[in-house]
Amino acid sequence: MTELAAGRSVAAENQAIRATAQQAAALVDGPVVTDMPWPLAWYGDTTTIWVPKSFEDLQKIQQQIGPLKWLLLTPMSRATESSERMQPWASLWQRALREDVFQSGFRVYRRLPGGWILFQRTNPPR
Repeated sequence: MTELAAGRSVAAENQAIRATAQQAAALVDGPVVTDMPWPLAWYGDTTTIWVPKSFEDLQKIQQQIGPLKWLLLTPMSRATESSERMQPWASLWQRALREDVFQSGFRVYRRLPGGWILFQRTNPPR
């Protein structure tokens, strides 16, 4: 069986992702901007939006479709920081691991297993 860096099998890792996605989905009441849209949409039956390149781009999206209440960041933002230009999100995720941060209207709402961090909007976008 293939082992992952953390010493868990692929099957165990997939089960952990499924469980965390379902846990996150149970906490939200609307679309979620995230760096892991596929498992959250599939396992959590939740509408997801892949994080844009920057906070400014997120604001532009919200000007078009309305305020988004939820943001979910995972270790994926750090893993793809360079290849996917995820630096702003990776920085936010890293800070949120250590402290309750506030960024672009979002604050840490809940830290979930596997390093997933759910943020909630606390004020409407400008």
